[in-house]
Amino acid sequence: YSKYTAGGNFTGHISKMIAGFQEKQKQVAEAIVKGDFKSFLDIGTSEGGMIKTVASQDKNMVAVGVDPNLEMQKNFNSTPKVPNAEYRLEAFQGSWTEDDGTIIEEFKTEQKFDVVNEDFTFQFVNNNRAKQVAGVKELMSKDGIFITSEKFHTANEAANEAKKYDHQRKYFSPDQLTED
Repeated sequence: YSKYTAGGNFTGHISKMIAGFQEKQKQVAEAIVKGDFKSFLDIGTSEGGMIKTVASQDKNMVAVGVDPNLEMQKNFNSTPKVPNAEYRLEAFQGSWTEDDGTIIEEFKTEQKFDVVNEDFTFQFVNNNRAKQVAGVKELMSKDGIFITSEKFHTANEAANEAKKYDHQRKYFSPDQLTED
């Protein structure tokens, strides 16, 4: 997994912000490979480390990552090439024109995927989970699975936040930490 995350640019940062994130990613990738699935879509793929990790271990896997961020695509292109891993500079359920004139198209495909993954992406898009999940279902094969990660506010939120800050203090000075 580390081989395909551009030296830890964004993925490394998230791993420092969210305890267990990188370990979870590795376990999900391993489960996808062991599951003998044939197609994998990663929504909000960032650097594409997940699709390259999965695709590099199964040459028959079709792995597609979708992310509208050009810098993330540059990171994807800077890591070792995996022929069956494709990065699409597109957005899930949206399109727009960037200030520099770059047009970000909405991701559309007739392909159905055995596995669809999304890690904390939806919360940065909008709060319409019903629409997002319906969109994912349209992309899934008949027996496909959906893997998602999201931060929830629960009764033990204060304790969880304290653990999060303990983890972050290992990597950041107090002036670098802000509440999110």
